[in-house]
Amino acid sequence: MEIVTIQPSLEQCAQAGWQGYDVVLKQVVTRDFLGQLAAKGHLDYYPQLRQPFFRVIHSQWVIRGVVGQDKLRVGFPQGDERTEHLRKIRWLLEDETVPSTPGER
Repeated sequence: MEIVTIQPSLEQCAQAGWQGYDVVLKQVVTRDFLGQLAAKGHLDYYPQLRQPFFRVIHSQWVIRGVVGQDKLRVGFPQGDERTEHLRKIRWLLEDETVPSTPGER
């Protein structure tokens, strides 16, 4: 999935110990793409909602969004460098063929 922009989230995730990023994608999130994300973490998916919300959870990150929209929020525990966060976002969303490194799955 191609990323258009990544911006630090305006919501205060830091109070909960997280650094959030708002990601705009070139395409909308599909159920197929959600399946690819789910393979990298634990999926919570609520298709019964009018806007089918999902969350993919991992010990090192969380991705949340709505199927059919082109926006996601990605969160990381505070402490990592911003450049490391951006590298992980690109790995998670753009490069489905890269095998996970130890500690990233």
